[in-house]
Amino acid sequence: MSELRIAGYEYSQWVGSGLTGEVFRAQRADGSLVAVKKLNALAIDRDRLRGNWRRLWRAPKHPGAVSMLDFQVDASPYFVAMDWIESGRTLAESELPSDDNDNSWAWSRLMGLAQTLADFQKYGVHHANLHPGNVFLVPGDDGDGQLLISDFGPGLAGAVHHIEIGESAWFAPPEQLDAFVAWQDGAVEKWDVYRFGALAFWMLTGEVPRGLGYRAAREMAIAESGGRPVAVEALALAEDFRSQPEVRWPEDSGGSLSRENRYRRELITRCLAIDPEERPADMREVATAFDFLERQFEIERAEAELKATKEEAEARVMEEQERQARKVLNGRLMAACLAGALLISAMFLVQHWQRAVGFETRASDLGQVVSQQKSMIEEYDRRWSQTVHELRSTREAADSVFSQINQSERGSAAPPAEGSIEHENLEKSRAFFVKAIEEAAADPNQKLEHARSLHNLAHVETRLGKKEEALAHLRETVTRYEEILAERSGEVTVVHDTQSRLADCHEALVGLLDSRSSDEMLQSLREASRYLTMLAARRSDDPHLPQRRLAIDFRLARQWHEQRHFAEALAGYSSLGERLQDPMPREPENRQRLEILGEVQYHTALTLREMGRAREAGSAFVAAMETLSQLVGTRPYSAEQSLRLGSIYASLGEMMLGRASNGEAKELFNEAYRLLLPISEARPEHLETAVLLARSMSRLGGIERASGRWTDGYRLSLRAIENLEQAIKGQPGDLDARLLLVELRAEHTETLKHQDTAARSCLGKGFGLAEVILTEINDSAELPDGLRQSFRLRLAKLYETYGELCKKLGDSEKAELCFDRAHRARELLVQREPVSGAAESSETKSL
Repeated sequence: MSELRIAGYEYSQWVGSGLTGEVFRAQRADGSLVAVKKLNALAIDRDRLRGNWRRLWRAPKHPGAVSMLDFQVDASPYFVAMDWIESGRTLAESELPSDDNDNSWAWSRLMGLAQTLADFQKYGVHHANLHPGNVFLVPGDDGDGQLLISDFGPGLAGAVHHIEIGESAWFAPPEQLDAFVAWQDGAVEKWDVYRFGALAFWMLTGEVPRGLGYRAAREMAIAESGGRPVAVEALALAEDFRSQPEVRWPEDSGGSLSRENRYRRELITRCLAIDPEERPADMREVATAFDFLERQFEIERAEAELKATKEEAEARVMEEQERQARKVLNGRLMAACLAGALLISAMFLVQHWQRAVGFETRASDLGQVVSQQKSMIEEYDRRWSQTVHELRSTREAADSVFSQINQSERGSAAPPAEGSIEHENLEKSRAFFVKAIEEAAADPNQKLEHARSLHNLAHVETRLGKKEEALAHLRETVTRYEEILAERSGEVTVVHDTQSRLADCHEALVGLLDSRSSDEMLQSLREASRYLTMLAARRSDDPHLPQRRLAIDFRLARQWHEQRHFAEALAGYSSLGERLQDPMPREPENRQRLEILGEVQYHTALTLREMGRAREAGSAFVAAMETLSQLVGTRPYSAEQSLRLGSIYASLGEMMLGRASNGEAKELFNEAYRLLLPISEARPEHLETAVLLARSMSRLGGIERASGRWTDGYRLSLRAIENLEQAIKGQPGDLDARLLLVELRAEHTETLKHQDTAARSCLGKGFGLAEVILTEINDSAELPDGLRQSFRLRLAKLYETYGELCKKLGDSEKAELCFDRAHRARELLVQREPVSGAAESSETKSL
């Protein structure tokens, strides 16, 4: 035992010793008592401790940890000073409170302990030596005690020259016992996760989770040595840990273990996994998992309480209903008796009156029969004239009926099976309209009937699955209706009817074009919006028109965005937002409008971001998240809602790159990764999910590389490429996804430093795909001009990036070819006008 001789601290009492030094109680100059740990120079890694303690010093004071007051590792004597815990004892020295209610005391303290470790890991502070001797149990406000973590840093971690491993080794993971020095690149966070799991297992069961075999052998060796100390062999203990991969919890006798504790035990079991990759990434993930479980349990308890209350209320209502029913039955029986007596009396009166007036009415009946016969003859004449008139308007009536049928079946998924009654009826209708078209074509005065028959024929062919024939007939119908509008512009009835049918034709065209970005799709959407606006001005009482207008105007704005006409897209979204801003309660009829509002806010944010208006885009993303939260309420998110939320987090993270710290952006990308990964695993072929997940993983990889964690950055980058490649196989024609793959390969090359062969291979794959995309863009006749310009701009930047990377790798020939491709692409861009309202895209900015 040594004495404490450190300037500024007056020795008071020797407390004890541990793996890395001795602990003293001392008094500072201001009279306050502190605990000073004098460190053994051979048992610490000064460089590691210096960094860890500096981060601990800068971190906010935490109520769940013993505060560090001073430290010195740059010169002897090496020491650390902490608050003196007067009324507390360590868990190893304490008798834990007995709990007959399913370990609720231990669980509540463990969740607080996990949150404390997670809070410190957020600031880069790790413990590396958590065991019962480093956790104090002090009196708390609730009278049951509070846990305080102490001694962050010293222990089995870093370049330690010599250290005597004691009983705390049973709380260390096997990989830490194998190699103390391998603490970087996230390993120490995994150590803390295992140590937390071992401490939790000990608090819940009174035993360590593994190593009991080695402990028995060591106790036998101590007994054979006559009580002399026997050192703990780290490698032998680690091998004993690995020989028991499964964690054995005590048997649940009598089914007393609650469902909540089973899930909590599963989380602790994950923390105690032998393979570090199977554990949670860090204590923040553990604390988040505990928080998620507790919120889920709280929701379930609230739902159970609500259900019980509801059942009790329903029982009272049923009892009251039965009581009232008995009263009503008694009243009805009494009323029936009175009514029966009244009816019998009325029958006698009626019979007497009928006998009195019977003879008098018979004479008048004969005269009425004659007059009725005359009126029937006149009615037959009138009906004959009406029938002649109705025969003339048969085609118009049939046309109206089929139009209503077609509108109701527009959203039908698959055509009816051949041989079914519906299929036979549709074939008969098709034959009818084909014959009507042939008859009307021969008469120049039947242009309107000809166009209507074409219109109905196209709808019937759509239901039969004859897509190409329906498209051709719809295009011809639009041409003929426009000719009729020009020729008969003075006939108000014809004009209004034709405009209504043109709106229907363009809506049908939009549905048959499969949402492809093309000039025809844009034109059809614009015309449908124009004609529906006219209809809304005339038919304000039509309940279906507002929803049709919202759907078409929303698709039109999205088409403007897809073709890179951002100013027009923003104007369309703004108009939709104004129409949707009315207060909308949560009734089912308003839920669809609320869903459209959320989509409008989300796509408005995307357009604002592309235009370079980052602040407004961020506000729109937040508004979309609030609307989504209002839609979800207390229910869990669906897959589509999680996908939308993950997209928002990914977009916000990309907007924050370069504007805020990497830590803030990383939190957003981690949220996006957490939401999108389960969807991608369930639907690996879903391209939209794969694109969003690849963007998030790539940006996370870049942040990890910037933080010096190259291995994690490499894994994230490689996994992003592999996931995106797998999804593209299902939709090989998607240009956006393939361009993103080319960009990801360029970014992945940054992770291949000093691996020139692998870097050249990666660049070769990316360059080959870029050449294929360039050929498709130049050869495609259907690609809209705005979209073509955007793709060329992205390719120009990609070729420049690939040229610089090839130049660094010494491949001057390919570098020159890339620079030449970039120059030619920019020459083509200069020859055309810039896209309306477009700023440089976020994908090209990231390069």
